[in-house]
Amino acid sequence: GIALAKTLTAGGLGAEINIKNIPGKFVFDNEALFSQSSGRILLTIDSINKSKFEGLLKGIKFAEIGEVTGDKINITGKTGKNIIDIPIQKTLDEYRKRFAKW
Repeated sequence: GIALAKTLTAGGLGAEINIKNIPGKFVFDNEALFSQSSGRILLTIDSINKSKFEGLLKGIKFAEIGEVTGDKINITGKTGKNIIDIPIQKTLDEYRKRFAKW
């Protein structure tokens, strides 16, 4: 969740994410978003390169969890309920406010 938020905030881009697509076993949505498990890598791929990229990953477990869209972070939990819906500008404002003293 943190890597996702930081990446989107830095790029000024929103995303539609669905937690049910994240591999692994978890009971609660926050486990999927904030797990410290190793081996997870967050990537964004231009849609025109999707097939080529997936071909490169043949035999490697991966999952598409969403897509970059608009100007909001929208995350749907594993039960289909919307759990996060926040404008990307709000995340940027909060980030800058936190580090305003430095």
